[in-house]
Amino acid sequence: MSGKSSGLFPFQVVERENLLGKLSEYIGRERKGFRDVGPARRIHGVPDTVNNIYFVRQLQVCDLENK
Repeated sequence: MSGKSSGLFPFQVVERENLLGKLSEYIGRERKGFRDVGPARRIHGVPDTVNNIYFVRQLQVCDLENK
């Protein structure tokens, strides 16, 4: 950072790193969950049409990532 202070205290840096680690783990679990999509997978509390659109979009994203 070329000598400039980040403006964070050491405990804030530790907390930020902790939260980033948890977020990375969450994203990894969600990606794995979308790759394991089956016909019975549903989002509770949303209409079937929205559910179908949501999972088709996720399949498209996973397909693009695998290319």
